[in-house]
Amino acid sequence: LDVDRAASGEHLLVEVPAHLDPLRSEAPDEARRWRLAIRDVFERLFGEGYLLVDLVHEAGRSFHLFEAADLGTVLGRS
Repeated sequence: LDVDRAASGEHLLVEVPAHLDPLRSEAPDEARRWRLAIRDVFERLFGEGYLLVDLVHEAGRSFHLFEAADLGTVLGRS
């Protein structure tokens, strides 16, 4: 699974299948591989202090946006 580490390292993008639901019914083994890979990346990034802050859809692609910040900082934004 590809993790795009921005130059600052404060934000990371993790690309995920844009249409995972159809994949579950059409190719369950492939969907399971994606789910396990995503879980591994999430566990690693959470362990490194990143928080999942958004889901971004761009040009038919989907990304989870992670940020290196504490929960109080993220929750304190308006």
